[in-house]
Amino acid sequence: MKRPRADSILSGIVILLVMSGALIFLSASLGLLAKSGSSLVAAVFSQIGLGLGGGAIALWIAYRLPLKMLRKYALIIFSLSYIATLAVFLPHIGVSANGARRWIDLGVTTFQTSELLKIGYVVLVAAWFSTGKARAQDVIRGLVPFSFVTALVGAALLMQPDTDTFLIIAASGAAMTLS
Repeated sequence: MKRPRADSILSGIVILLVMSGALIFLSASLGLLAKSGSSLVAAVFSQIGLGLGGGAIALWIAYRLPLKMLRKYALIIFSLSYIATLAVFLPHIGVSANGARRWIDLGVTTFQTSELLKIGYVVLVAAWFSTGKARAQDVIRGLVPFSFVTALVGAALLMQPDTDTFLIIAASGAAMTLS
């Protein structure tokens, strides 16, 4: 079965947002690098190179995945991303900075696991509600499980604390539920 072409307007918006974010990050990083005496090349490689490169690879993989497979493995995807998010609390794995414990140490760089949780949550909620609008409007089959999963996500993120990420995830879930 031939996959439909990507929406060119959406693709353009995504590219614009990614490039803007990369420039904003680079601009903010220059001041921090000057204070700490770190290498600009190392920062650009670890954040821009690995971030954009890894993101491009993830985008390509996600585009190639059949939606039926995502629906089938949604709970596993969410569970693994949730476990990774909880891994920040493990000694020698989690990295703490400025009172927050949000990252895991990968040796060459750190990774904020809540980024995986964003994807896992959206995939799970989308799979849950993909069976029809009736499920989203049903309190027992829709609102209760949605609220439970959102509360689990909230507990993990608010303990870090990472309120901004939780608000983004909860707003995404609410938008999916209401649409």
